[in-house]
Amino acid sequence: MSDLARTTELFWSRTSMDPERVRRIVGDALAGADDGELFLEYRASESLSFDDGRIKA
Repeated sequence: MSDLARTTELFWSRTSMDPERVRRIVGDALAGADDGELFLEYRASESLSFDDGRIKA
């Protein structure tokens, strides 16, 4: 899978967001701003633990 296809899947296919909606939200948030940053992050994690000698997910 290409980086662009992966990005499309993570940010658009798995969410209720679409590029035009994001443009409107970010445009409204930055209206009147002189400078700013936009940071997007996707994180996934897994963990296992033991409880009384049994694995719990």
